[in-house]
Amino acid sequence: LWKSEIFHVINQNCSKLIDDYEDEIICGSKELQEALLVLQEIEKKIVDKKVSLLIEKMVEMFREALERDTATYFYF
Repeated sequence: LWKSEIFHVINQNCSKLIDDYEDEIICGSKELQEALLVLQEIEKKIVDKKVSLLIEKMVEMFREALERDTATYFYF
């Protein structure tokens, strides 16, 4: 998942720092929508089935956060 550069692209587009050393929160409809768009674009390009399934789960997670007006948290 890390090699797919999902987190790098989310970091760039959402001004975040998702990595092995930091906790990060994506909150607010603007940030969540931006991250969701990034995930959906990357999802189209991924050929590895395992990574594709993980991205699909992440898309569901971001959609749920938008619907419930909450956030998405990353703890590594």
